[in-house]
This record gives sequence, C-alpha cells and structure tokens, in this order.
Amino acid sequence: EAAEFQYKFGYPIPCSHLAKRIADLAQQSTQYAGRRSMAVVAILCSVDPELGPQLFRIDLAGSYFGYTACAAGAKEQEAQSLFEKKMKERGNKMEYSLAVQTAIDVLQTCVGADFKPAEVEVAVTTTNEDGTPSDFRSLSDDEVEQMLSLIA
Repeated sequence: EAAEFQYKFGYPIPCSHLAKRIADLAQQSTQYAGRRSMAVVAILCSVDPELGPQLFRIDLAGSYFGYTACAAGAKEQEAQSLFEKKMKERGNKMEYSLAVQTAIDVLQTCVGADFKPAEVEVAVTTTNEDGTPSDFRSLSDDEVEQMLSLIA
C-alpha cells in the first residue's frame, strides 16, 4: 500500500491515510466469521512534515484513533490511565527526555518491576530543528541506563 501510494502520488503516504486504509481492511474482515483477525492491534507512528509527530492505534474491529500516547496488550487500560494522568501532570507537549522517561515509567509501573537496560528496548523518532523528521532509531543500552537513572 505505502509503496503503491508513493509511486502513484510521488510522496510518502501520510500516517493518517495508512491507518485509515489498514482499519478499512480490518473492518472488511469482520464481516466474515472465518476471516476474523485474532487479537491484533497495530500502532503506527510517524513524523509528518506538516503536522509533526503522529501516533495511531488500529484495532481488529477496524476503528482507528490518533493519540498522544497509547498502549496495547495485557495491561493496556492501566497503561492508558497512567499516560492520561502523567500527561495532565506534565503537559501535552513534553521534551524528548521527559517523554522517554514517562514511557519507561508507565511500562515499569504496569509490569511491576524495575528494568535493566538490556531488558527493555526503546525506540524514538524526533524532528530536526527545521521541523523535518529525523531517523527512527533504537536507544543504546547506555542511553536507556541514563533514562532509568533519571527516573529513579
């Protein structure tokens, strides 16, 4: 879908458009009992040159919503509540370091254990000073250790 969109229109597919397309396909599958997806939730993130960072969550029923922070999995409701609480406390627009710390803190709280840097993988995408997207990358163990020490 994404490659076809770029070939057809000459620019990368916006995350919102891709989320809608995936949701439409998922919704079509709900109309036939034998084709129903089993417990699949997709989370898409991107940095749009015009709109900035975007995050979408798509569920198997075909609904999709944009989020500032979201979770999926066994304790997603607890994580969502913690994200909402922390976003109210710290503000909707967080600095890079505080956003990473918040994500790790919510994960630690939901799992009920402290992490070592090798036990958690953190990936980030940021914008350059001119607002263009930078690379999507995983944090090194040293960077994760630094974030964990700031949380403690």
